[in-house]
Amino acid sequence: IQRRVHGTTTSNRNIIQMFRSVCRRPTLVTSTSAVRPIFGTSSGIGSSASRHSTTEINERLQQTKESDVTPPPFINALDNSVCPEAFERLKVTSKKTPQEALEKMTNKAAATLETAEAEASANKQSAPVSTKLKKLRKKCKASEPLPHFDVCVIGGGPAGVASALRAVDYNKKVCLIEKGKVGGADLWNGALQSKTMWEMSKFVDKVNSDSMGRVYDVSKLRECITFNETKMRGSIIAAAEFRESQLLQALNAADVKLLEGSAMFASPTEVNVHNDVTGEYNTVTADYFIISTGSTPRDHPHFPTDGESIITSDEVMMQQLPKSVVIVGAGVIGCEFASIFANFGKTNVHIIDKAPRILPMEDEDIALYVQSMLERKGVTVHHEASLFDLQAFENDDGTKGVQYMIQNNKTKAVETYSVDKALISIGRVPNYKGLGLENTKCKVTDGRMRVDGFQRCAPHTHIYAVGDATVDIALVNMAETEGKLAIDHIYSAKQEQPPVIDNLSTIMFLDEEVAAVGLNEQQCRQQQISYLMARYGYEFVSRAVAMGDTKGFIKIIVTNDREKRVLGVRAIGPHASSVVELASLAIHNKASAYELAELMTAYPAITQGFQECLRMLLGRSILKPNVFPQLILRSWEPSDFERGRNYRKGGGDVGHTCAPPPALE
Repeated sequence: IQRRVHGTTTSNRNIIQMFRSVCRRPTLVTSTSAVRPIFGTSSGIGSSASRHSTTEINERLQQTKESDVTPPPFINALDNSVCPEAFERLKVTSKKTPQEALEKMTNKAAATLETAEAEASANKQSAPVSTKLKKLRKKCKASEPLPHFDVCVIGGGPAGVASALRAVDYNKKVCLIEKGKVGGADLWNGALQSKTMWEMSKFVDKVNSDSMGRVYDVSKLRECITFNETKMRGSIIAAAEFRESQLLQALNAADVKLLEGSAMFASPTEVNVHNDVTGEYNTVTADYFIISTGSTPRDHPHFPTDGESIITSDEVMMQQLPKSVVIVGAGVIGCEFASIFANFGKTNVHIIDKAPRILPMEDEDIALYVQSMLERKGVTVHHEASLFDLQAFENDDGTKGVQYMIQNNKTKAVETYSVDKALISIGRVPNYKGLGLENTKCKVTDGRMRVDGFQRCAPHTHIYAVGDATVDIALVNMAETEGKLAIDHIYSAKQEQPPVIDNLSTIMFLDEEVAAVGLNEQQCRQQQISYLMARYGYEFVSRAVAMGDTKGFIKIIVTNDREKRVLGVRAIGPHASSVVELASLAIHNKASAYELAELMTAYPAITQGFQECLRMLLGRSILKPNVFPQLILRSWEPSDFERGRNYRKGGGDVGHTCAPPPALE
């Protein structure tokens, strides 16, 4: 009835919910009031906001061909006082008796429900969390006419949640619009799930490594362990649901109104929200709007994805591990998935890299170290190569695969390979789809929103864009920071200058953790900054030796002058992210290595390596530089260093306050 009268569709899940009680009760519902909730949407018969007249219903029914009308199963259950004329017409156009129609649909719904419940019981790990999530989601939904809000946040990812909860700190009335699940790409197909998968791949790699021989008979251990992909994917989903439940609880406790649906600007001060599932429409007005709609994987300009054989990071984690895969793009995301596949040891991995080396934004020693670890695990890297052709195919036996051709950028030679899947990993783009920006004055240039230093969408002063929606730096910590700073700019004392974030810490999950903060060597050279660099290998860190994992090193960069201001830190290896945080505040405060040297780390700890590396720069280390190949100290200066020093003496320019020290080997 709802389908034919209102022209809407009903999903299988809704059918199951509608018939759940019918499937388990011996008698039919005969009360009109009990049936009316079926139509309880904002545009339905049972809605207090809008009721369809008998004439309107008859007109809609007249538009529907008699041959297309499906038998309504609830005819005898309905009280014809709901709409007598429509009721009689439905009885006439029915091809089956009500009892036959009801019996058929009931059996179908019961069978579907049984299948769904069987699938749910197969994954007992995530079931308890799902039950809690349903209650939290229902509790957060809007169920009453909407008031005017102080802040309307569009998008429930990291930036959106941070913006909403920061506005609550200022005692503001906030609504959050999300068309999917709260948490955004971070929780559902991005950072959290991929890092959960990485952690499990590291565990599998550890079990298969020689280090397990310190405790177990490795040959017998491997015979007893069976890798279960279903449990792995269940753990990935459980991690996302666990974090979502926390966010929903926080939003509910803060009295943030959560609206489910797609948001579209009707004007610069008004947003329409449409829920595709319920058909419900809402209009939201607010003083300020925060656009935090996130990003999506960038499409390849020549080879579209199909979600099966040619995929992106949105699909890869919920599919079976392929026997072979080609990854198009050797950036952070591509190298992370290459590391994950290699650690599981079940996939032959190929990477297409148009540059001479992977991770072009990082220093050469970092990139080559990561590349060597990947190659030792069987990863093939096609350097200086371009994707010439990419086609999905299906064999006679039903198996699918991908054939790709690469062309060497130097020799122009073409090679052909066949793999099971292709992963397109060439970056991400902002998601403005259906946002209605044309109804505002917000400017989008080359697919990017134009914002000022305070994240305002010029020329508006009440619309902000934060997180991946601006594609400044696509990181969760940066998105959350931008969201909070936008709210602070609205409600705190107005700042004359935009904030400068110069100590943003990042971490890449490759074969080992790769963490960074501040400048690296190639950035210093691009900015003509004379620097001094010390590198300390994990082989000389007692905690790493105790762990049986000495792969990696710590690198600290300071200015090549008397002050030795800390410019940046890089670390590869276990606990690398904890190491770089030691220097984050020092970089922000423009502190010197002498001030940071007052730090006293615990022993044995990985941070001991950071302390000794810092002491190498000051000539105070226990192990002296360049005695071992893994202990390195070197300097770099621009070719015009002497001339620059003479002209700018006393000017306080970084790297030009004194003569350079003697050259180091």
